[in-house]
Amino acid sequence: MPHVSRRTALSTTGGVAIAGALAACGASSKSAPASSPSDATSRTLAKVDDVPVGSVFQYTNPQDGTPGYLFQPKAGTFLAFSAVCSHMGCIVNFDQVANVFQCPCHGANYDGTTGEVTSGPAPLPLAKPKVEVVGDEIVLAAL
Repeated sequence: MPHVSRRTALSTTGGVAIAGALAACGASSKSAPASSPSDATSRTLAKVDDVPVGSVFQYTNPQDGTPGYLFQPKAGTFLAFSAVCSHMGCIVNFDQVANVFQCPCHGANYDGTTGEVTSGPAPLPLAKPKVEVVGDEIVLAAL
């Protein structure tokens, strides 16, 4: 049996371990199917009946777990806003009487109809996920 130095043995073993780990990562990403954007159930935010005209409904995004708000300002029109403040990521509240989103952390305010910043340190408007109605459900729009 030929003599193998300790350094050669360790470097070969380490290389094999790294190659194995990389192969495992590649295999798992290929074998784990991503959720299909056309699969409406993985994009469902609410039932149409959950959001009466003129009302607000809180939802949790099924794809990333972030909270948000749905509105139906007029029959058949649905708007969605992320509840994550663009300043520091705090969760905003909605004041339906004042029609404003309010961040409890640093005082940013956003217009309740557009999500645009009206005051405070927020640099950007609230994110507005696109939604659509599929059957009797409001879902994130397919990309």
